[in-house]
Amino acid sequence: IFCQTGDDSICIESNYYREVLYNLEHCIHHQALIKVALLSIKDIQIADGFGVAHSTLQYRQQCAQ
Repeated sequence: IFCQTGDDSICIESNYYREVLYNLEHCIHHQALIKVALLSIKDIQIADGFGVAHSTLQYRQQCAQ
């Protein structure tokens, strides 16, 4: 990935799988924002894991044991 920042430019190594993972995590971020709006609507049920990163769900599960 090539980035131009002012007079400087940098090249960051990446791969297909890293970019797909980034997009997945970014979607979860947007789901979290959507969840905030949905929580203000009465009579709607939202799954506890909606908008929560998989690693956070695993951590919470470990803490509950």
